[in-house]
Amino acid sequence: MTRGPGPRGLIPPPRPRPTVLITAAPLSQIHFPPAQAIIAKDIRRNEHSPSATIKSLNYLDNILARRQAEQAGADEALLFNTAGNLAEASTANLFIVHEGTLQTPPISEGALPGITRSVVLELALKLGIPTEETSIAADDLQRAEEAFLTNSIIEIRPLLQVEGQWLGNGDVGEITRALHGAYRAAVESG
Repeated sequence: MTRGPGPRGLIPPPRPRPTVLITAAPLSQIHFPPAQAIIAKDIRRNEHSPSATIKSLNYLDNILARRQAEQAGADEALLFNTAGNLAEASTANLFIVHEGTLQTPPISEGALPGITRSVVLELALKLGIPTEETSIAADDLQRAEEAFLTNSIIEIRPLLQVEGQWLGNGDVGEITRALHGAYRAAVESG
């Protein structure tokens, strides 16, 4: 959605007539294999920006981070925020499992409030999996028993390797599998 037509410049028109644009395309791949990621170099998610919690076309940082991942032969790039904590991935929310607790960065740290992120947190609650929205440092990621990424297209995608280092035991974890199964069941039941 845009504010619609108006004069040139940064000030919105006094009486905007919004324009809605919708695109659709078939999903080319339903199953996504486990991912490997890099940590984006010199690109930070600004958790203080008003646009940090809004999904918009202002996606330049994410595009540059994703290009770094592609150039490194990785599937995804993880982004630090300005405080040096992990905020999210270039196209997904980040979850880790540490000492049996599912953890994800809070929205206040620059993570987008993703729909799939919310559903995963609800499913974890239903499954009795302890959850915590908390700061995640790079060291926390390396100590994680499991990690995965979420968005509406990839759903729940295991993250097995970051910067060439295996996470956990290098395999898809038990909590990731349980949440993926519960998510698929929820999607299929409509």
